[in-house]
Amino acid sequence: MNIFEMATRNKFRFAYNGRVDVEGLWDLNREALDEIYQSLTEARDAKGSSLLAASTTDVELDAKIEIVKYIFDTKSTELDARKAAAEKAAQKRKINDIIARKQDADLEGKSVDELIAMVDSL
Repeated sequence: MNIFEMATRNKFRFAYNGRVDVEGLWDLNREALDEIYQSLTEARDAKGSSLLAASTTDVELDAKIEIVKYIFDTKSTELDARKAAAEKAAQKRKINDIIARKQDADLEGKSVDELIAMVDSL
């Protein structure tokens, strides 16, 4: 079963400023998600691991950890993509500014007669 299907069927809730459902995790920032992840992994580590004592609670806890990790990773990827796009846009603006300055300098170098001829051709 898909972990998100499991989460919605079993109505998973996460302890953070009260209770947050799976959909609400998407609204949290990465720091809040990290906080939830740490508390979940601490709870798992505190239980210890035993093949004899494995229970449905362990499965739910592992699924919760995977959900938080997935959402955190997705948000991180999206943030990196936004940063890269912003950097690319800034570089493009810088190049366009340089092109405009060079075109202006090229026009500045023309004689009055050449400039008049250019205006007349427009």
